[in-house]
Amino acid sequence: MEKELEGTTAASRLQSVSLNDWVRILEILREKIPRQSFDTWLKPTRFIGFEGKSLLVRVPSVDFLYIKDRYTDLLQESLLRLKLDCEIVFVPSDSEEAKENERQSQPTPSSPRSSKSKRPESGPAELNPQYSFDSFVVGDGSKFAFTAAHAIVERPGLTYNPLFLYGGSGTGKTHLLHAIGNEFTWKHPRASVLYATGEKFVSEMIESLRDKTMRVFRQRVRTVDVLLMDDIQFLSGKTRLQEEFLHTFDALLQRKRQVVIACDQSPRELTGLDEKLHSRLEAGLVADLQVPNFETRVGILHKKAAQEKITLPTDVALFIATHARANTRELEGALTRLIAWSSSQGLSVNIETAQTCLKHLLGTRAKMLKIGTVATAVAKHYHLPVTALKQEKSRSLAEPRHLAMYLAQQLTHASLSEIGRYFGGRHHTTVLYSIHKIEKLIKVDPIMRDTVEVLSTSLGHN
Repeated sequence: MEKELEGTTAASRLQSVSLNDWVRILEILREKIPRQSFDTWLKPTRFIGFEGKSLLVRVPSVDFLYIKDRYTDLLQESLLRLKLDCEIVFVPSDSEEAKENERQSQPTPSSPRSSKSKRPESGPAELNPQYSFDSFVVGDGSKFAFTAAHAIVERPGLTYNPLFLYGGSGTGKTHLLHAIGNEFTWKHPRASVLYATGEKFVSEMIESLRDKTMRVFRQRVRTVDVLLMDDIQFLSGKTRLQEEFLHTFDALLQRKRQVVIACDQSPRELTGLDEKLHSRLEAGLVADLQVPNFETRVGILHKKAAQEKITLPTDVALFIATHARANTRELEGALTRLIAWSSSQGLSVNIETAQTCLKHLLGTRAKMLKIGTVATAVAKHYHLPVTALKQEKSRSLAEPRHLAMYLAQQLTHASLSEIGRYFGGRHHTTVLYSIHKIEKLIKVDPIMRDTVEVLSTSLGHN
C-alpha cells in the first residue's frame, strides 16, 4: 500500500514538473517569436501529460502540427536550455490519443499587457478606439515601425522626433497613428492630442484664411502635446500651406512636443515639397511598413475574428490569407464580408462557405496559372524533371520544391491543401513551412530574390 501511494505521489510530482516545464518553454518562445505568431500558433496549446520521455501537448487541430516544422530549432534550444531530456509531442485535440490522454489544461502565460487597468472606451473624437497597440498585428514588415511608435509614447518629444511612417495603402500607418494617440491619451489624460489628415489640415487652414481666424487656427495646432498628421502628401505643390505647416512643425519641436507623420512615400520620394520641409522630415526617424506576409495575414485574421467574437477555422484563415494579400484592408474586408454573408444565410463559417462567398477574390488575380505550369518552370530552371519535385525525401531537392510551392501559392488559385497534394501528397502545413522558408530567403539572399523575379517574369507575373 505504501509503495502504491509512493508511486502515485511520484507520478503526480512528475506531471507537475512537466506542466511547469511547458510553461517555462512557452516563456522562452515568447521572447523569440513575434507576438502575432506566438498568439496564433502557441497560445492555444495546452499541456496534456507526460508519457515516458514524451511531453504531450494538445493543439486545436492537425493544422497546428505546423509548429513542429516551423519551430523545431527553437523548441530544441528551449529543451537544452532547461536541461530537459525529453521530446515534445503535439497531439491534435480531435485525435483519439488526445481524448484518451488529456489531463487538466494549464493556461499559457498571460500577456504582460493584460495586467493593465481597464482603458477608457474613447479618447479624442478624431481617434478610433479600435486602433490600439494591442489590436495591431506585428509582422516582419512592420516590427520596426511598431517598436518606434511604442517608444515615443514612453518618451514623447525626446525619442524619435519627428517620427515619419510610410508605406502603401492598407499597411497599418493610420492604425499606428491612432494607436499612438490612444495610448498617449490613456497614459497622459490631461495632455492634448491632435490627429488630422493632410486634407483636413488644408481644408481648415483655407477656411481660417477666408474667415480671418488664422490666430485661432495656429493656437489650436501649435499648442498640442502630440500632433499626428496622416497623408502629408496632400500638401505637395501647395507652397503657402507648406509654409504654415513648417512653422507649426518648428514650433512644436522647439517645445519638445511629439510630431508623427504618415505618408504613402518616403520623404526622399515625395515631390512638390519645400526643401526646408524635406529636410525636417528626414531629420527624424523614418520607418516603413510593408505589405504583411502570409503568416502575418493569418495573424491579422485571427485577431479580427476574436474582436468580432467569431471562431475562425484555421483552414478558412489560410484560404483568405492566400487569396486576399493586397493589403490589410482587403484582408479584413474579406473576413467582414464572410461573417456578414454567413450570418444572413444562416450558415456556419467554414471552408465551403468561404469559397462560395469569397469567389470574387479569385477573379481579382489576373492570368492565374496551374500548379503544373509553375512546377514545370521551376524544374526547368533547376534542370530537373518535374517528378523530382514530388519525391518524398531528398535534401538536395528541398529548395527547388520549397520555391515551387511558394510560387504556386503566389501565382495560382490552388489552396494550400491542393498544392500539398500535387507535390507528393504533403500536408498543407508543410506547404506553409515552405512558403515561410522562401519568404525569409528572399529578404537575405539576393540569388533567391533574383530567381523568384526571373521565374515570376517568365510565368507572366512581375
